[in-house]
Amino acid sequence: MKMGFTVLAAASVLVIATASWAEVMPGTYGSTDVGGKVLVPRASQSEDLLVPKPGIGDIFNLASWDGGKLGTQWSIMCSTQPGPKTVKGDLDDKGNGTIETHNYFTGGSFFLARQGPWGGEINSLGTITEVRLRVVESYLGFWLVKMNVSMEALGRIGIAGKIVRFTTTDCSTWGETDSQAPSGYPSMLDYVCEPTRTTGYWWELGNVTVEIRDPFKGRLQIDPAAANRDAVAAPQNTSWGRVKQIYR
Repeated sequence: MKMGFTVLAAASVLVIATASWAEVMPGTYGSTDVGGKVLVPRASQSEDLLVPKPGIGDIFNLASWDGGKLGTQWSIMCSTQPGPKTVKGDLDDKGNGTIETHNYFTGGSFFLARQGPWGGEINSLGTITEVRLRVVESYLGFWLVKMNVSMEALGRIGIAGKIVRFTTTDCSTWGETDSQAPSGYPSMLDYVCEPTRTTGYWWELGNVTVEIRDPFKGRLQIDPAAANRDAVAAPQNTSWGRVKQIYR
């Protein structure tokens, strides 16, 4: 009996100790561009050009940016789009109007560094349930003059651990490439999270909120009507033929 009690006591201490040093603090944390301590992120969306419909197999990759390094504070990695993206276009023959794209990704992982405003004595790793990415491009005479990008992701730390929701509603820098993302932006990943792809999109996002909640204190859900902000994009000229490629 004494041995059994000793083993049980030791196991209890181990569980308590594990829970205490591993925990991040519940709360809502804002980004540095709005007076908070969360670093703004940079993101990429790689494309698989061999699929029958655009968007299938696209990989979303995001990491905080401290001005010199990616991912030192937080990141979302390797979330995959299982179906085609949804595109709604409203451009006239003079090239005026908008194109709205909705992407839905599932799976992947996220990382929260212990040095972040959420605290904790070790780095926290979690799994991503879903990521919703909405991009609205505004054109004037076939010039892309404004871009609106909003992202919302939901994940969990461990099997029954804290629930985490990430949102961004600003875009300050953007671009697309067929020769890898520029230096300082997350790599264009493939299905096995290797940086082998070269085609896709990249952004610097802002107005970030990271919300962390205990699993038994209310449920976090993706909000399809999350607020969005318009961001002025560096004007880029395109053509009606280029725009139509989106609907290939």
